[in-house]
Amino acid sequence: MGDVSSRALRMLFEATQAAEGIRPERIALALSVDIARLEAQNQRIDWRTFAAAMHRVSELVDNDPERLRRIGDRMMAVPSFVFLPRVARLLVSPVQLYEIGFRWVTPALYRPGISPTLDKLPDGRIRIVSELPPDFAPCEPFHQIVLGNMRSLPTLLDLPRAEYQAEVGPRRLEVLLRLPQSSLTLPGRARRALMALRGRREVVEAFEEQRREMHESIAAASAIQGNFRELFDNLPTFVLVHREGRIVWVNRTLVKSLGWSHLDDLVGRPVLELTHPSSRELVGGRLHVPVGAPVQATTIVRLLRRDGSTVTVEVGPAQAVEFRGGPARLVAGVDVSERLLLQQRLVTADRIASIGLLGAGVAHEINNPLAYALASVELATREAARTPGASPQLADSLATALEGILRVRTIVHDLRTLARSDDDPVEGTDVREVLESTLTLAANAIVGRARIVRSFSSVPLAAASGPRLGQVALNLVLNGIEAMPDDPAHANELRVRTFLDEAGRVAFEIEDTGAGIAPDVLSRIFDPFFTTKPVGRGTGLGLAICHQIVVGFRGQISVRSAPGCGSTFRVSLPLAAPAEAARSDDPRSQEDHAPCRVLVVDDEPHLVTSVRRMLVDRDYDVASVTSADQALLLLSSGERFDVILCNLMMPDMTGMELYDVLRGRWPELVGRVVFMTAGAFTQGARDFLARVPNRHIGKPFTIDQLQTEIDLAAAHGCAAE
Repeated sequence: MGDVSSRALRMLFEATQAAEGIRPERIALALSVDIARLEAQNQRIDWRTFAAAMHRVSELVDNDPERLRRIGDRMMAVPSFVFLPRVARLLVSPVQLYEIGFRWVTPALYRPGISPTLDKLPDGRIRIVSELPPDFAPCEPFHQIVLGNMRSLPTLLDLPRAEYQAEVGPRRLEVLLRLPQSSLTLPGRARRALMALRGRREVVEAFEEQRREMHESIAAASAIQGNFRELFDNLPTFVLVHREGRIVWVNRTLVKSLGWSHLDDLVGRPVLELTHPSSRELVGGRLHVPVGAPVQATTIVRLLRRDGSTVTVEVGPAQAVEFRGGPARLVAGVDVSERLLLQQRLVTADRIASIGLLGAGVAHEINNPLAYALASVELATREAARTPGASPQLADSLATALEGILRVRTIVHDLRTLARSDDDPVEGTDVREVLESTLTLAANAIVGRARIVRSFSSVPLAAASGPRLGQVALNLVLNGIEAMPDDPAHANELRVRTFLDEAGRVAFEIEDTGAGIAPDVLSRIFDPFFTTKPVGRGTGLGLAICHQIVVGFRGQISVRSAPGCGSTFRVSLPLAAPAEAARSDDPRSQEDHAPCRVLVVDDEPHLVTSVRRMLVDRDYDVASVTSADQALLLLSSGERFDVILCNLMMPDMTGMELYDVLRGRWPELVGRVVFMTAGAFTQGARDFLARVPNRHIGKPFTIDQLQTEIDLAAAHGCAAE
């Protein structure tokens, strides 16, 4: 694309305002270009912008060719055209004026792109042809204005306008001019010629001014080229120019990224010398692919740094360029090392989330059969203990089975703790239970590495999500284990304690006897993706996620550490609301319950049977059904219960839907409902439990836990009445 001098645009602005009263701002308004830049001294602007200005002028004069030519007429007198009138005062012939204009003025304004030809015909006329080069957009208004300029040139010699015949088109102008004869007599011509001789100094100065402007334009263009070079040098993108696979230029960004000091360190080297062996076949193939041939849009290659390490770059196809007098290829690329590392970390995080989700799903499926297995074994154990003459072997077998089921329950509970969920409900959470589950879960990593020292003070429930808090505790425990050397276990200690902090919040600390953390690292310990572990050993997400979780609970997480002195992480959490704190009541501290009627609603028949036996064994009056519809029939017949123990998720009608029916038909029973859950909720179920004030108990549960929940619900129902 060609360009023109900014003086050409200033001449257009000045002539249009003089001929039509149209201010430059109205012309520039449609160009979306700063007028100050368009009018800047000794600058070049692209032809497309100049042509757009011409078309805008044409619109403003209603596309009238004669009005456009009048604008060309007025160019003779505008300040930006002062050069030619100064020269004209020293000329004798009008033809000389055209020759000087085409030889000096036109190249200065339009570079060699537009070079009109001038022929003298035998009949005294002159023929002028001007054509736009192929890379110049067509512009008929330009030719109309030039025609007005041509016909008015003789007026600079105090002569009438030239007579003309013209063919004007978007790309070509052909004009036949009959120039007026000079009115000077022979002595007058001689005097004018003498003036030209005497004024040669003025002519020289005029031409020198023109030469100076051309040189200034070239200097400005060189400055622009230097600015572009500076721009390329400071781009975050890598830029490399090679010829036949050998580097001829690279930008500063690539030089620094590869660990070199100067451009000269890389110029002349083969591109493959800077390429990692794993990428050389790919790069070597692309070096010689013809420009324009179909290739993959972008590709990933590895480059070698000066120290032998690598940088991963995403590069695009090569572009053909002219560089320092010859054809070359330009290749641009972006460092994607951090992006690929982030993708790997996100994949790891996604896998962790998937494992947590899988664990929650497995826990849900196990909890229902585990609930009635636990209830049955516990009942059998109690029955064996009451039966005279029962064999000791039976008691031992039942005790062993009960211990195994309780261990399975602990494992399932720990799996649920691993399940990450941003919208786990914030409720009363016993941090001691969470820490015990965490230590059980991390037992394999702890054995042989460290001795666990527990110091669990009695603390109230904390306002937190048990699974999310378990994720924090597990991360801190594993970090502490990894920080300790592989010495004999007695040399390492992992100290875990609970207490109330200075602000009265529930707090726990996990302290290791490891190497400690340097002060310059300590300030960044919770930054995402910051890790001091070797590549492949850590993602740098763990502590950042812990910080996010704890802050989400309106709590605080902090660390104390010094090199050689180990590290202590403290988590402080707000207290649970009083309604939640009631859950921490020890069942054994409750007064003996008064017998009450309980309705058990669950779609799992074995569980219904087991729960019924558990409650009957504790002298409750129990009715049981296996669907919500059966429960409604029972209530419609006039039956009433002190507590309704209902499964949350059931086919046909869920416990939530049954709750809504009760609220509409028997509102006095709503507060007596206790929900049983297997632990994996839909979002709707999660929102429901967060919304209603009713108690709920997780499966599997012991007889004592179930009795506590029923007694609290019965007491609440009586108090409400």
